[in-house]
Amino acid sequence: MHKPMSIATHSHLGGDPDSLSARQAALPLAIGGAGLFLQALTYLNHDVAWVLVSSGWLLSGKQFGTDIVAANPPFIWWFSAGPMALSQWIGISPQTSLRLVIGFMILCSLISVNILLRAAGEPANTRAWLLAVAAFVLTIGAGRDFGQREQLTVILLLPYLTAIGVRSRKKDLPWIIGFLIGAFAGFGVVFKPYFLMAVIPVELYLLWKRRAFAMIVRPEAIGAILAVSLCGVSLYIFASPWLTVVLPEIAKTYWGFSNDMLDVLIEYFPIMILILVAAGLSLRPDRPNETAIYLLAAAGFLVSAIWQAKGYSYHGYPALALGTLSIVIAVTSDPATNRIAELLRTCVLATLIGVSLVGIYKRTDAGPVGKHIRQMSEFIETNVPEDGGFFALSTHPFPGFPSALYAHRTWVSASNSAVFLPSVVRLMLAPESQHEASLAHAQEKALTAAKRDLARKPDIILVDVRPHRHAINDITFDFLDFYTRDAGFRQLWSNYEEIGGAPSGFRAYRIKDG
Repeated sequence: MHKPMSIATHSHLGGDPDSLSARQAALPLAIGGAGLFLQALTYLNHDVAWVLVSSGWLLSGKQFGTDIVAANPPFIWWFSAGPMALSQWIGISPQTSLRLVIGFMILCSLISVNILLRAAGEPANTRAWLLAVAAFVLTIGAGRDFGQREQLTVILLLPYLTAIGVRSRKKDLPWIIGFLIGAFAGFGVVFKPYFLMAVIPVELYLLWKRRAFAMIVRPEAIGAILAVSLCGVSLYIFASPWLTVVLPEIAKTYWGFSNDMLDVLIEYFPIMILILVAAGLSLRPDRPNETAIYLLAAAGFLVSAIWQAKGYSYHGYPALALGTLSIVIAVTSDPATNRIAELLRTCVLATLIGVSLVGIYKRTDAGPVGKHIRQMSEFIETNVPEDGGFFALSTHPFPGFPSALYAHRTWVSASNSAVFLPSVVRLMLAPESQHEASLAHAQEKALTAAKRDLARKPDIILVDVRPHRHAINDITFDFLDFYTRDAGFRQLWSNYEEIGGAPSGFRAYRIKDG
């Protein structure tokens, strides 16, 4: 029987043995470096900033599930504790530390992809273009979602997906390399259980290509299963309060953040078109296997995004990124490639970068989003003592985040927002006879959380009064009117007085002297 070739014994595995030229290697390095530099000019996303700040609480001995209350599992907090610890160790800002760690991850991921594609026999030109576009989608193209779990998962999953391309050609990988690739992929998938939807179709593809159930126990699969199992055991040991108390409680009301399915489908319609284009290109039998592999993963991620029913940009990011890479490798592997086609690809890449730069600009100090964040951060810094704290009555993490990170002030709440409030608002508008028990539960949870935060005596409290608010949209609902109906909250609130100067869309209340 013919023994499959291995990277360890055959450097090119029957494919094109050429290495990337200096010019070919320079393009992805330049794009990736420029992308990280441009991201460093922006304010971090509110979710990313919240996780980064609260991961520091874990380093100080606080517990996930009691001192940190969130709908998501703790794995992204445990990851973020690494950059936070690094920032404390070498004396740089947490946001800079996070970007350096992610930049290093991107570099390792792309190097691995290049090695694996070369092992699969893909020529240098195809690899160079794929790496250039990958460097783009993982940095500049991530836009406001840089640092989100979805971006990290794509970084960790790319080598795994590419390794499936190697396996699908009946070529081997050294055991330890396959195991590590699988382990990192497993750590990426556990960020959200939904991400399994991207893994299942590519595993089925590999079984179909190889016609061998032995692929189920290959080193990558073993590494992934062990990583997921380790995370599951760690969840039970280190975050049991979240698993047994917080998650069941939030699960009863988290539907309040969901959007109408039609709105979700409209939001992801451009990604659907992109995936259809990729599907059309992958039908030709002369396309590399990676075209189908990236496409299947993209389709799985799109199903995951729709299933979550939020319509958030970062939920759709993995499908957008991998769908783009599927198209790139299909087009650049065409044997009819010539100078005109290469020029066109260059123009398309330059256009994508230009469009993304607009989004980057919005989150800089000069952009509209950046200006609003800076104003809020400066207001908090001015009105909260260095050893003081603040929190907000808002269904969105802003104004708390990323403001707390840049104002260097303490966020006193265990949650990044009023997580129970959207379901309260929606249930109050529904016929009471149908939802009386659910409404009573949601109200009790919302009031308990707010009174717990007020009891910590924050120096200022911000109240979101914008006409359009996260998860409740344009519904007219007075947050303070709802909370002050409760006698316990009203008594705590009597210690506060309104002050002027709050950024547009918010009212601010300061604790009274004495």
